[in-house]
Amino acid sequence: MVFNVSHFQQAADYPLGIIVQIQDISDRKKIEASLLHTAYHDALISLPNRVYFREQLAKAIARVKRNPSTQFAVMFLDFDRFKSVNDSLGHSAGDQLLIGFSKRIQAALRPTDMVARLGGDEFAVLVEDVQLGDNALELATGLQEMSREPFQTGDTEITSSASIGICYSAPRHETPDDVIRDAVSAMYKAKAAGKAQHAVFDLSPHGRASADLQLENELRHAIALGELRLHYQPQHRFGDRSLYGYEALIRWAHPKRGLLYPATFLALAEETGLIFPIGKWVITEACQEMKRWREAGHQQGDMLHMSVNISSREFNQPNFVPFVISTLTDAQIPASLLTIELTESAFMDGTQGGVAALSALRAAGIKISIDDFGTGYSSLSYLATLPIDSLKTDHSFVNKMTETAEAKEIVRAIATLGRALGKSIFAEGVETEAQWRTLLELGCDYGQGNLCSPAISADEITQRISTSRIIRLAP
Repeated sequence: MVFNVSHFQQAADYPLGIIVQIQDISDRKKIEASLLHTAYHDALISLPNRVYFREQLAKAIARVKRNPSTQFAVMFLDFDRFKSVNDSLGHSAGDQLLIGFSKRIQAALRPTDMVARLGGDEFAVLVEDVQLGDNALELATGLQEMSREPFQTGDTEITSSASIGICYSAPRHETPDDVIRDAVSAMYKAKAAGKAQHAVFDLSPHGRASADLQLENELRHAIALGELRLHYQPQHRFGDRSLYGYEALIRWAHPKRGLLYPATFLALAEETGLIFPIGKWVITEACQEMKRWREAGHQQGDMLHMSVNISSREFNQPNFVPFVISTLTDAQIPASLLTIELTESAFMDGTQGGVAALSALRAAGIKISIDDFGTGYSSLSYLATLPIDSLKTDHSFVNKMTETAEAKEIVRAIATLGRALGKSIFAEGVETEAQWRTLLELGCDYGQGNLCSPAISADEITQRISTSRIIRLAP
């Protein structure tokens, strides 16, 4: 119902007049809604069609580019021997089979997932907020079990199966067609394995080599083009929740793929030797950022610590220690505010060079931390002799700590070992208040994770310093 109101300006000797026009457009709105539904839904099953699926998939790709920590998967389903059903029982029976199967798919999905009919006996499922190797694979297994259950069409019982291809979101996916193409490729791989199977898309050796070569070429220009970024995750003291410092975490602002996380490119950087210029950039940028914080004028800026992750290849370079010391000197940063984080494998081989480098860093006042402690193959007797300041528990132990007794006992053992050796204990991946309380109870000194704050940009850190918003994490 639409009301149009017109006003007449009052003239001499005439009263003010109003004309009201009422028009019922309910039928037009119903027709528009019907046309929109027809444009986006399959006529037989009333599921979303290919057009609507591609639009939603494009939105999912955009969300991942904005926030790579959120992932999705696409499953492409194709009936095995569906043509034989149509040929032997007729298209009506085939239609009933498709309708029945679509209802089973819908019943198995979460509210956030979506199934569409792309055409014929082909269906696609968009699974959002997926954990790799978990949600999509479980769903695929469940769908295959349901597809094998007999369908009743009239007096005939039909037993069928489905081949399913699964494709997880990846930086190489620029368009919906890229994702669908990979999911279809995985589906054909499943059919080749004997039908009634599911398979996950994986780049062929040739395709993987081509993709790696392209990524390597782009990575070589990333520093010069100013595409690398550092984000910083706050670290807080467990005792009073006051801010201790930040861990510098590298990101790549790729011009086409969006913000890329280290898992996408650091392994390639290690393999190609690009880790050396990238590592130098990280240390230099982190120290310069500390200098900017101190120059921001707030007293907290003078007390903030910075942790930087260093690969074993960087650490074992002859000029590594002089470079770190000179970088601190250039930035006029006290060495005691910098912590170098190394995995156990970086110096647990017993080489004198590694121990000498650690000793030189410590002599300069730089702190040393063993990252992801408990996931390597440390010799405890050798660990006691290393010139290190802290142990950092791997996030996998923290995540499971409130769920399994084993994980909690591992963290307890690390904390006990750290105290016995006079080392500080950091816990990463703290997501809940229950985890925070448990870690405090176990004697951990410092914690970081999304409970405190995700990694944030340098600009936001500077703003927090200037507005005095970095003193304490609220309980």
